[in-house]
This record gives sequence, C-alpha cells and structure tokens, in this order.
Amino acid sequence: MYKMWTLTEVRPEGFNRGQNVSTDLEPTLAEDWIKIQYWECNVLGHRHKTSRAAAACIVKRKGESGELKKLTRNLSMMRCLRKGNSITSISKQHHCSDPNVIKAVNSSLNKAWNISQKNNGAPYDNRTWKIPDFTNPTRENELCFLIGILEEVEIKLKELTK
Repeated sequence: MYKMWTLTEVRPEGFNRGQNVSTDLEPTLAEDWIKIQYWECNVLGHRHKTSRAAAACIVKRKGESGELKKLTRNLSMMRCLRKGNSITSISKQHHCSDPNVIKAVNSSLNKAWNISQKNNGAPYDNRTWKIPDFTNPTRENELCFLIGILEEVEIKLKELTK
C-alpha cells in the first residue's frame, strides 16, 4: 500500500517530452465582457432589478421618505401663489414661516428645471422665482411647464407608495 506513493520510474526528460513544465503552462490573458443592467438609487452598493424597486428604496430612505408630502405641499403653495393669495395666508395654511414659502417653491421649481434639463434640455432659463412672477402673464407658460413636470413626479411617487 505504501509503495503506491513512491515514484518507481524516473524519466530524465521530465514530464512533457523533454520540456520544462514552466514553459508549457504560461498564463494567457482572456477578456470577456458581461453586460449588467441595474437600477441605481444613489446609495453606494445598492443595485435593483427594476426601476420600481429603486424608486421604492429612495422613497423609504430616511430623510427622503417625506418627498411626496413635501412635493404635494409645495405644489399646493404654488397653486395658491398663482391664485394671488398672500404669503401670510399660505404660510398659515401650510404651517411654515413666510420666507420658507418662497424657499420651498423655488426648491421644487429648481428640481423641475433640473429634471427637464436632464431629459431633453429645458426650454427656459433657470431662475429664482419671486412672488410677482407667479401672477405675471409673461411667465405663465414657463410656470405651467415646470408645474407640469412636478405633477408628473407627484403621480409617479404616489404610484410607488401604493
């Protein structure tokens, strides 16, 4: 039984017909590409199979879970500003300070502009909106465009949270 482990015959030419083993077995570089598609939620290491799963991850994330509530509130503020309501009445209705009304509205309109810029380019310049701009007829088309984008985002967020 122990004889099985001992080498009985030694060949002077080596294992591979007189060639050294190291010259036969050199590594070769092989490249193979695999295409992987996944949806990101802007968290390092998170990869999702579907856009719905990634969006749900964003909605559930701490600090961003109130995104739908904020957007709905800000759209409501914009509608009130377009009707010509005073800042004081809007701030009381939404339980915030007067300066925060314009700050929140500008933040949402800025997001809408960035979304349109990423898709096909925004047809309007980015601006800081002031109270008179919401009732100015020359700004009507621009405001409708941006509010339309925000309303689409609101609908998508509502579908994701069902």
